[in-house]
Amino acid sequence: KRIERFKSLDLSKLEIQKVWATHKNNFQVEEQMDNITEVKLTFPIDKNAIWDGNAVNSFEPENYQYKQNKIDTIINEVSLNQTQKVDHFFRSDPFQINTEIRFEYYALNIGLVNKHEKFVKRFTPGVLGENAVNSGYTLSIRIKSYKID
Repeated sequence: KRIERFKSLDLSKLEIQKVWATHKNNFQVEEQMDNITEVKLTFPIDKNAIWDGNAVNSFEPENYQYKQNKIDTIINEVSLNQTQKVDHFFRSDPFQINTEIRFEYYALNIGLVNKHEKFVKRFTPGVLGENAVNSGYTLSIRIKSYKID
């Protein structure tokens, strides 16, 4: 399956931003973006199953995990049955100076329906009364609608 993401600065002209492809077999779903392949899902889906999302590329291993059973949910007023959460990582120190969170939800026969990433670093200037400086980003991608032919 080929997926294209577009962006526009005004509604009159759309520009392609990203192209990626997915491949599914009886054991896993792989996603290829920018010539990098990741293992997004493994089968069968079992609570607490862990796999290396980077098993088919040259990056350091990164464990993905099913931490909960499938649930029915509503995202942007779209009712979704049997969604599965995939936790990529949740790293934070006690003072939340460095926070790294990534998870995704997938729905049966639809695919990715919710993606959340948050990477934040806080720096204090070390001067009493001056505010901490934040850097980083938060990304949220949610399903708006879908149609199955």
